[in-house]
Amino acid sequence: MIVKKLLLATAAVFALSSGSALAADEAAAIAERLKPYGSVCVAGDPCAEVAAAAAAPAAAAVESGGEAVAAAGRPADAIYKQFCTVCHSIGLAGAPVTGDTAAWQTRLDAQGGMDGLVASGKRGVGGMPPMGTCANCTDDEMADVIKYMSGL
Repeated sequence: MIVKKLLLATAAVFALSSGSALAADEAAAIAERLKPYGSVCVAGDPCAEVAAAAAAPAAAAVESGGEAVAAAGRPADAIYKQFCTVCHSIGLAGAPVTGDTAAWQTRLDAQGGMDGLVASGKRGVGGMPPMGTCANCTDDEMADVIKYMSGL
């Protein structure tokens, strides 16, 4: 009988101690999920200087008309994969298919050359929105990606 009581007491102590450890882990997990994502920095605080220094490159991009990314001269295949492949890989909404040189040549001739085709792409054609969703592409990048798609 004493052994039973001793075993029961040991089991109770074990159950209570493991339950409190589990509760502590659970409370820590909840606190981690509820912690703030960011912090507020008010002008005049030391963090404001750090935030201003980090924002300087973005401000320069805005002042230059958003061409900071494009000024780097992205490769045509990267632009194609990001902005053009959905429509031009299958001819969606009448888009000329990548690699169909004859279809591209017809459009090139109709627009009076590469400059005309670039201007047409900037305005939007048929189902293609202006700039073909690449709002920060330069004229040179547009011409490069057209050459990439057309093979011309």
